[in-house]
Amino acid sequence: MKKVILLGAAAALMVLLLAVPAMAAATPTEIYNDYALDGDLDGDYTDAELNAVLEDSQGDQYGDQDVQEALRNLIRQKLAGTDDGRTTFPFTGFEIVLALVGSVALIGGGVAIRRSAR
Repeated sequence: MKKVILLGAAAALMVLLLAVPAMAAATPTEIYNDYALDGDLDGDYTDAELNAVLEDSQGDQYGDQDVQEALRNLIRQKLAGTDDGRTTFPFTGFEIVLALVGSVALIGGGVAIRRSAR
């Protein structure tokens, strides 16, 4: 019984630790402030976050229109892939490492559960 409780606690801890990065999405206001500060986007924003800025009506009402228009043009260039001449993100190999770690964790967890059931 202790093993089941410990396994459940470990699984809950992993869920909590892995859910934190998912809640770190930038809002359109944060992206606007980043651009308005120095005329450049310094953060790494996802396509969904950039699209949210294009669809944000609050920025039209409360933001500086010149800054807003320049930001929208920059976002359109980034989404089109023409801001730095690249159209695809370079392969870093991180995806393979992530898949390997996940596979080892799943196989190891399965082996541990099978041994504890005996």
